[in-house]
Amino acid sequence: LDMLPAEKIQQEIAYLTIAIDKTAGPKELEAWSWLMAKINDVGIQLND
Repeated sequence: LDMLPAEKIQQEIAYLTIAIDKTAGPKELEAWSWLMAKINDVGIQLND
């Protein structure tokens, strides 16, 4: 996460959230929550 600009990560997460919201099952949602927690832990702010 420290190799990409925060803006790029924010853009990609916003884009991927569309697919997650439409198609993710319980396991995918759990994995997504782990990813979101890690992004939050490094201090990248995401628009909800």
